[in-house]
Amino acid sequence: MKWYNPWEEIMRLQEEIDGMFGEMRLPRRRKLLARGSSSDKGELMPYTEPAADVIDKGKEFKVIIDLPGIDKKDISVKIKERSVDIKAEKKTETTEEQEGYFFQERRYHGYARTIMLPEDVIPNKTKADYNNGVLELTIEKAHPAKSEEFNMKFD
Repeated sequence: MKWYNPWEEIMRLQEEIDGMFGEMRLPRRRKLLARGSSSDKGELMPYTEPAADVIDKGKEFKVIIDLPGIDKKDISVKIKERSVDIKAEKKTETTEEQEGYFFQERRYHGYARTIMLPEDVIPNKTKADYNNGVLELTIEKAHPAKSEEFNMKFD
């Protein structure tokens, strides 16, 4: 006999609403993603989608991503023609040893997000700056919009 679980219905409803609103989910939900190396294949790690802004500057896009508490060396950015993939991990390990007592704790947390861009970009012409937990990417557009001007003369 299968018991009715109201949480299953709530989770199904939440997934439908998330699908309808796409990137507008608040608060950002955690995802479980497989970690990359072959030695830990299948191991799942909690990831959070970081807050991000995409600003159209005419000839380029400025992408600003919040990555609080992450070291620069732990950030991975992949830029494709129409998207930006960001992944960052934070690992902490605590070990405490005393006579007759041993305590060890490992924590993993990460951020992962794919941002779709509205126009094609040139991936290898990207500039990055990371300060105080904020990553700023300046990505050059492949075909920046040209402003056209038309002058009329009246005789």
